[in-house]
Amino acid sequence: MNPHAGVHDAEVLARRLSCLREWEPPDGGLLLDDASAALDDLAPQDVSGLTRRLQGHLVQLKRIAVEQDDTDPDRQTADLITAAYTLLATPVPSDRRHALGHMRRLGWTVSELLDQLVATRKVRVAA
Repeated sequence: MNPHAGVHDAEVLARRLSCLREWEPPDGGLLLDDASAALDDLAPQDVSGLTRRLQGHLVQLKRIAVEQDDTDPDRQTADLITAAYTLLATPVPSDRRHALGHMRRLGWTVSELLDQLVATRKVRVAA
């Protein structure tokens, strides 16, 4: 009998329980509004506020993508998860023009990851 049997299962369950306790359902309408505002031709007045909201949306979507099941994600989802990790780890530039570019990359990634989660049925509806 393996003395470590069940340890992995307990760790997985503890991690999932922790995620459930921290989880807040995404607001699909706000998420789509924020992604649209980030990708609009006109730059928003409050770039830093929109950037913070997009980061929050991306954290939620990334968590759904990673924690939904134990199987390996498809290539497109894996690439979007990698992009999400990179964007979330990148400091927001202080220069407005570069901060705007960063915000637009966040908006694009939020939009694409949401679309991918809908396509792979990890999220039922987009809004």
